[in-house]
Amino acid sequence: QAAATGGGGGKDHGVGMDLDEDDAVEGIEHPAGVFEADRADGMPRMPPSDIHLQSPRQWSPVSFAFLGDGVYELYIRRLFFAPPSRPLDYDLKCKRAVKAESQDSVLRHLLDAGFFTEEEIGIVKWGRNASYGGVPQRLRGKGKGGFAIYRNASALECVVGYLYMTDLARLEVLMAKLGAEGVLEKVAALEEKDVKPTKSR
Repeated sequence: QAAATGGGGGKDHGVGMDLDEDDAVEGIEHPAGVFEADRADGMPRMPPSDIHLQSPRQWSPVSFAFLGDGVYELYIRRLFFAPPSRPLDYDLKCKRAVKAESQDSVLRHLLDAGFFTEEEIGIVKWGRNASYGGVPQRLRGKGKGGFAIYRNASALECVVGYLYMTDLARLEVLMAKLGAEGVLEKVAALEEKDVKPTKSR
């Protein structure tokens, strides 16, 4: 179990997670946070500006994961936009970085580094516990472990989507950490057969 303190407001969460477990866990609570209000310069945030009056509890973890999927990929595309490269190479690098196997590795890295706060650990568990359909065929062929990989990838997307809506500065810290430590470059360079996440404690 990781005990390191994450940067940018991270705390010693002291909570272990079994990322190789396929089954859902009972008793996962909805998040208790709030949405961010409009920007200080008056420019409305997207979606509509009155969303900060609503509770994140009204949304499902699948909704946050769906949002996080797009947000995460945009960060990836921005990261790899420079230096210039051939469009096909750029596209392939981005696709490798956002695959479920890569996101599983990223989540394990963040957990092992003790990056997440207790609240964020709760979001990860909430997102991982959701019922997701459409598991890629390549993961179905990996036995039960493939479903765990997909759940972990969705959990990462859930916490990214949640932070995007509730604490954008914290999301920036998370993505900056991954970029600075070369984690995203590493997973983007791996072939599918080489993506072998280590067992998280």
